[in-house]
This record gives sequence, C-alpha cells and structure tokens, in this order.
Amino acid sequence: MKVRGFRQANAWLHNWTGLLLGWLLYAIFLTGTLCFFQNEITLWMKPEQHGSHPDAGSAERAWATLQRLAPTAEQWRIQLPGERNTAIQVNWSEPGQEKDMP
Repeated sequence: MKVRGFRQANAWLHNWTGLLLGWLLYAIFLTGTLCFFQNEITLWMKPEQHGSHPDAGSAERAWATLQRLAPTAEQWRIQLPGERNTAIQVNWSEPGQEKDMP
C-alpha cells in the first residue's frame, strides 16, 4: 500500500471540502432566491388568478362577501392587490380561533 504524503492528503481533503461546501452554498442561494420570489411563484402556480382584474368596487364586494360568509367572525382581513399580488385576499378568524394571519 502506498503511503500518501502530507500534500497529497491535504489536496484530497481540500478538493472534497470545496465540493461539499460549494454544493451547500448552491442549495442555500437557490432556496434564498426561491423565497425572494415566493409571491411570483405562487401567482404562477395559481393560473386562475391571472384573469382577476380588480376595480374600484372590489373592496366593497370583498366586504359584502365576508359579511355573507363569516358574519360572526371576530376579525376580518382584506388585502387589496398591489405590485406583487394581483388578487384580493380575504381571511377571517372565528371567536376563540388562534390568530395565524401574517
């Protein structure tokens, strides 16, 4: 069996450590990029929202829908469309329900 010298052993360690850390950093940067574009990816995954075009009466319709669907709700939340979200989002919490709204 051939005994490796100090330089050969460290070269092997350096190569494998570099490869492992490189792949780890790649995974970290990829997931970070995906998190940054989460809203756009969500919109891409919900093609039914592409046809949604909010107008001046959208907030009133959301309010009326919440009054119809959850009249006894403790809290309502209406999020109007913006730059990164083209659809209105509505949430509500029933009395005693844990609040998990962002």
